Amino acid sequence: MSRVRQAVILAAGMGSRLRDVVSHTPKGFLRLGIKSIIEESIAKLVWSGIDEILIVTGFRNEQYEKLSEQMPFLKTVNNDMYETTGSMRSLSKAQDFLKGDFLLLESDLIYEYDALQVVQNTAHKNCVLLSGKTL
Repeated sequence: MSRVRQAVILAAGMGSRLRDVVSHTPKGFLRLGIKSIIEESIAKLVWSGIDEILIVTGFRNEQYEKLSEQMPFLKTVNNDMYETTGSMRSLSKAQDFLKGDFLLLESDLIYEYDALQVVQNTAHKNCVLLSGKTL
């Protein structure tokens, strides 16, 4: 099976449950270390062989657009209806970008590089990677 080369990151949401923490920035730009969550995710995706990444933006989209100016393999598309629609509307904005198989992620997803390797090396045509039970 050939490795997936494209990824779509959904990043349009307003982070309403974290409003006190992220009122001026998208959740993906929260820092838990040296880099933001989104920058860590992009680095892991590129390291696993992804060479085209599309971020579907909405809330504070200019921050993602600024990030894409620094990375030529990173594109953005805006869901201008992000306040009244959900993830499926955001995913539909990616249709012109997609050429085949792709990875779908959320912008505030924290995961290990090894998780991408599991997905990239699976023999299954379609898969969902889930975490174990959390407390």
